[in-house]
Amino acid sequence: MKVAEFVNLQQVLSYNGIHDVEARELPTGGVQLGIHVKRHIEWVSTRDEVFDILDAIEGG
Repeated sequence: MKVAEFVNLQQVLSYNGIHDVEARELPTGGVQLGIHVKRHIEWVSTRDEVFDILDAIEGG
C-alpha cells in the first residue's frame, strides 16, 4: 500500500478505537501496516486485510 492509503487506514482504525498501529517500509517502496492484536502484530499489505482484522477484532 502507498503511504497516503496507510494514513487513511490509520485514521479509520483510530476512529474504531485501535490506536496501536505501526508501519514498515517494504523494499518495493510500499508500506505495511502493523496492527497490534493481543500479544502480536498482524502485518497487512492491503485495505481488505485491514478490514478483515477490524472485523475479527469487533467480532470477538
